[in-house]
Amino acid sequence: MRMFRLALLAAMATCVFSASAASSASAAFTLSEELCGAGKVSFCWDSIKEGTSLRELVGVEPFQVEQLKNALLEWKSGGVTLHLECTSIKTKNGEILQTEPLVKPTIMEYEAITFTGCTFVTPKSCKVAAEITTNAISSEAVNQANVAEGIAIKPAAGETLFEFEVAGEECLGKGKDVVKGTIIGLWVEPDLDLKGHELKVEHADQNNLFVGANKATLEVLWDVKLTQLEATDFWDIALS
Repeated sequence: MRMFRLALLAAMATCVFSASAASSASAAFTLSEELCGAGKVSFCWDSIKEGTSLRELVGVEPFQVEQLKNALLEWKSGGVTLHLECTSIKTKNGEILQTEPLVKPTIMEYEAITFTGCTFVTPKSCKVAAEITTNAISSEAVNQANVAEGIAIKPAAGETLFEFEVAGEECLGKGKDVVKGTIIGLWVEPDLDLKGHELKVEHADQNNLFVGANKATLEVLWDVKLTQLEATDFWDIALS
């Protein structure tokens, strides 16, 4: 039984192992004759030996995200530390796009992410809507100091990731808050063949995230699932 490999070259690599026929390495991707190796981030297919005879895959692969750990957004305003926690998320129209391999970078995008079950851990006097919805999101592959693969999550257009209103009679941070910048997420187990891969966002990795003019950090754990691909295939992430 032949095993197939998909690789995302350069900063991040994504691999798929399947017992399907070579002409249909994925339900969503189309196999081309174009060889990989130009240093661009792209999905590729390898049917011989790992890292050799890599050919480009072209198309769009849908994905979904499940939240495994509460999201915790932290920042300081007026000398007060604020901790906003959300228990789960809902994603809308998540897709991996690779329509022009070796020409345009591979991206992961979502029409929107909605954080649900949102409350202030501290200060208790501050209130927020239970649901917070982002603007359209675009993510590109990154590599953190050549140690771990990940993605940079940012607005598809403009600078604003999302906005929310803070209320409460005794809350010192009342008013509209605008969250801007980039969220860095790193894959937890990039070299294992799994159906679904965990992506962790940790406070220490965030250096370009702001609530208003205040530096902010985010912590959350997500499970990324390639919905069509995982009907038949496992996938993994590796540095090539």
